[in-house]
Amino acid sequence: TWVFPTLGIMHHNKQATENAKEEVRRILGLLDAHLKTGTFLVGERVTLADITVVCTLLWLYKQVLEPSFRQAFPNTNRWFLTCINQPQFRAILGEVKLCEKMAQFDAKKFAESQPKKDTPRKEKGSREEKQKPQAERKEEKKAAASAPEEEMDECEQALAAEP
Repeated sequence: TWVFPTLGIMHHNKQATENAKEEVRRILGLLDAHLKTGTFLVGERVTLADITVVCTLLWLYKQVLEPSFRQAFPNTNRWFLTCINQPQFRAILGEVKLCEKMAQFDAKKFAESQPKKDTPRKEKGSREEKQKPQAERKEEKKAAASAPEEEMDECEQALAAEP
């Protein structure tokens, strides 16, 4: 709700964005309190928990968490930076550039990402013209049915034999 509009994936809703900001602030606060006494989320090594949460927070850090917003969560920032700078993370994520200024909704980008709506025009025609394509379709189905089938391999035969 906060990141997707900045990427042009979703339409911007100001109230929903404000709610998302507050929710992110609350969650980062909980995470910060948990990380006050540890280097990683579970134990002293990177675990699946760290990988999952880093990947969840990645677009927030890249798009919308500007330095003024991040400064309230020093433990979370330390942990995030520690994780993304691990060789295994770098091999997959590459160089992660943290957000310097919060990205804003771009209506033009959103419009470009939306599929064009083609409204099919109904053609007015005689009944014969409408029936002709149906007759052609029937002929195509008959031709397809009479075409020789490919040989089935052992797996396909076993599946076909099952009730």
